[in-house]
Amino acid sequence: MKITFIDFETANRERTSICSVGVSVQENGREVDSFYSLIKPDPFNVEEMCKKAHGLDYCDLINAPDFLEVYDTIISYFNNIVVAHNASFDMDCLSTLLYKLELPFPSFYYLDSLQVARSRFANADLETLASHYNIGLENHHNALSDARVLGYIYWNLRKDLTPEFCRNFLKDFRERFYIEVDQEYRDLISPKKHLSDVTLTKGDLPFTNPENIEFFGKRFVVTGNFAHMSRKSIEDKIISKGGVIQNTVNGKTNYMIIGSIASSGWANGNYGRKIETALTLPNVIFIDESNFIKYI
Repeated sequence: MKITFIDFETANRERTSICSVGVSVQENGREVDSFYSLIKPDPFNVEEMCKKAHGLDYCDLINAPDFLEVYDTIISYFNNIVVAHNASFDMDCLSTLLYKLELPFPSFYYLDSLQVARSRFANADLETLASHYNIGLENHHNALSDARVLGYIYWNLRKDLTPEFCRNFLKDFRERFYIEVDQEYRDLISPKKHLSDVTLTKGDLPFTNPENIEFFGKRFVVTGNFAHMSRKSIEDKIISKGGVIQNTVNGKTNYMIIGSIASSGWANGNYGRKIETALTLPNVIFIDESNFIKYI
């Protein structure tokens, strides 16, 4: 079986400051694919303690691609189980950045190898495990090197502890949105609050009220906070009708569905990146939540 091992490095204390990513896809202990990229961190600030760990500085990152430029490549490797060491950190980085960029949460299962290893080792850091299994760790905190080494360690753990034992640690990534990241949003639309108490999406967006919506084969971008149902429910309805969910807006986008509750950064027409991009594309049809729910 194939397993995807991943490691993120950050430039500062902010979880959104991913500055490099390493992916190692391995099958039965042998690497069959890999990916590495620098990423321009957000915010663009390199703290000294992070620089000492991974060695990356401003000059290395100034011309690096934005996260959005490599995101589709990263998630293309998530069709396997994803393993990270201290996965709470890596998944926090990913989920926080996705939430900030208003990107849908991908559906995949991940496993924290640190939790697995702690069932056997008192000290389960990467260096200790690599030493125990006689695996070289020559370039620690290089994201790709760490992902590769983690893979070699995990196959040994899996053999020692059995695959059945390791499966007990699997978690669904999308649950992070509804349990952790989305807590503020769920509080916002709880029965204790009414829509009159919150800021609604401004009417200056070019919303339309079409007689019908073509779903099959059409591409949809869903953004904003929804009052009547969760964003995931909206996306699931679109998919069930044959529509395609896009993470980003581009020339192939047909519809943009926007939630009724305005994000805090949308004041004075300063909308999120996805909406601002869509406004420059003449063929995108904007539909607000209240009109869209009529069709689903």
